[in-house]
Amino acid sequence: MRKIPREARLRSLHLLDMLYTPGELAAELEINPRDIYQRLIPDGLPHSRDAEGHIWLHGPMVAHWFKQAAKPVRNPLGAHEAYCLKCRLAVEMIEPRRIRRGRFVLLQSTCPTCGRTVNRGVKTK
Repeated sequence: MRKIPREARLRSLHLLDMLYTPGELAAELEINPRDIYQRLIPDGLPHSRDAEGHIWLHGPMVAHWFKQAAKPVRNPLGAHEAYCLKCRLAVEMIEPRRIRRGRFVLLQSTCPTCGRTVNRGVKTK
C-alpha cells in the first residue's frame, strides 16, 4: 500500500457518522478524488455499492481503516541477518566480524548481493 498523506489521516479522524460519496470524501480529506478511485479503494478502503452501482463510504469505517493503514509493518531480522541499505533487503551475514566502538558492538559483514558492508548492532554480552 502506498503512503497516505499525514494531513489526510488527521482529517479522517473528524469524519461524521454518515455515508460519503468519493467526491465528498476527497473534499473532506483535501485529496484528489482520483486517489480514492485508483489507489485507496483497490488497496482495501471499506465501501459499499447501492443498486445503481454508486460507491458509498462510511465515515467511521474510513477513519478506522486510515488508522490501521498508518501502522508500520515490522519484520524483525533473523539472528544472522542485517539490513543492506543499497539492496534495501535483509541479507544473510557471511562470516561476520565483531567490532567494538566504545560501548557499542557491531557485527560487520559484506552483502552477498552487492558486496557493500552491512552492520548490525548487538548486545555486549
